[in-house]
Amino acid sequence: MVLGSVKIIHIHTNLNFVYLTDIFKGENIDNQIFFIGDSLTEKSRNDNNLVFFQNSKTAISEIVSRCNNADIVILYDLDILKSRIANKIRKDIVVVWRFFGYELYSKMPQFALSKLTVQALRNNDVKAVIHKKFSNIHRKIIKEFNEKFIEQRLFKKAIKRTNYFFGLMESEYQLLKSAWPILPQFLQHPYDLKFNELQTDETEKNFVIVGNSRSVYNNHLEILEIIKAADGKGNHTFLVPFNYGGENRYTALVKSEAGKLKQVKLLEEFLQLDDYKKFFDKAVAFVLNGER
Repeated sequence: MVLGSVKIIHIHTNLNFVYLTDIFKGENIDNQIFFIGDSLTEKSRNDNNLVFFQNSKTAISEIVSRCNNADIVILYDLDILKSRIANKIRKDIVVVWRFFGYELYSKMPQFALSKLTVQALRNNDVKAVIHKKFSNIHRKIIKEFNEKFIEQRLFKKAIKRTNYFFGLMESEYQLLKSAWPILPQFLQHPYDLKFNELQTDETEKNFVIVGNSRSVYNNHLEILEIIKAADGKGNHTFLVPFNYGGENRYTALVKSEAGKLKQVKLLEEFLQLDDYKKFFDKAVAFVLNGER
């Protein structure tokens, strides 16, 4: 650590977002990147700035100890693991929550999910319940209720512990704060201008990108219905990025519906940013059916 520098610890649980720390590079800034997970990729193993921790009580204690010797700690999303860490960090250390979205929107679906998405999730939940015995359901409900109660308490405590909400849009923050008054002070995240460099001469007239991931917050189903109703008019091809986010009953349904449309292709291979950008070079339009 350079004398007089600011020591920032960045805590990640997804290697795909480690690049977000790049905006903090600069003179007199000592960045330390911690990744908590099961293993590293070959590329990340060669990153000398990345410190790997497996998820264990011993590792978490070590992370907290190191955080207590930092000036600033940045948490890249606020899941249950990072909530536990935040709650153990000394009060005089500045803790920044880099907001991803799902942390709050998953708890307030009426703000982010379309009617078809809500209906699909509700229908699948009902079907799943019908195929289980009542005794198993009863035990599961009690177990899940207890776990959710504990997680919710830890999460709210962690929100109160963080000093800044590091987000992209202050208007979104104000909306969320109306539902979550305990949110910390807003801190503006700089916009990534890399996509301003798109090569428009490579644009393909009828190529359209739909959504940005497998996430339910893309509300894919309405768009797929519109594509189906168009019945091939305009001779468009649609690419649906489906290479990031968890898989569940919703994603299985979207995959099934997309598979019925010959003009729709799912992109299921995760790409580096530069390769991903090439698809945007080609696209004439980007459609995001987001309620955010």
